Amino acid sequence: MAQKDEQGSFIRALSTEEEQFLMKLCGKEHYLSMSRGFIKDGITHVTQGPLKGWENRICKIDRHKRTAKIKAPTEWLQKSFVAGLEIVSKS
Repeated sequence: MAQKDEQGSFIRALSTEEEQFLMKLCGKEHYLSMSRGFIKDGITHVTQGPLKGWENRICKIDRHKRTAKIKAPTEWLQKSFVAGLEIVSKS
């Protein structure tokens, strides 16, 4: 059930699926750390960090800002979110 906060924004409890997604992505530290990877033949390969295994959800990479837009696998976040991704090489 959604409720409004002081600013008029809607807030609601997370579903189990949403909670598991955030725990898998952020871990016990409760923050999204930087990921590293490379691009080979136009395909992104993440070698370390929380985005490893989520390469198919990367929508766009900004190599200058070291960020990636990620499509969330749950319905509650219909837009993409930004995560840190350093691309160390491109071929």
